[in-house]
Amino acid sequence: MKLTRTEVLLIRHGETLWHKLGKLQGNFDIDLSSDGMIQAEYLAQKLDGKFDFIYSSPMKCAKKLQK
Repeated sequence: MKLTRTEVLLIRHGETLWHKLGKLQGNFDIDLSSDGMIQAEYLAQKLDGKFDFIYSSPMKCAKKLQK
């Protein structure tokens, strides 16, 4: 029997507008800040094409990273 290796990578979303203001976010659907968008774009370039599947939160801040 051949064993296959599965890698799982957990990624937190980038900075949101509320993080910048020092607010707790909880389950509010807040967009990424401009810095958060830069963080997401940087990570997307580093990880481009390296996934078979992506599971994401439905929140805006997570969806932007998924794209």
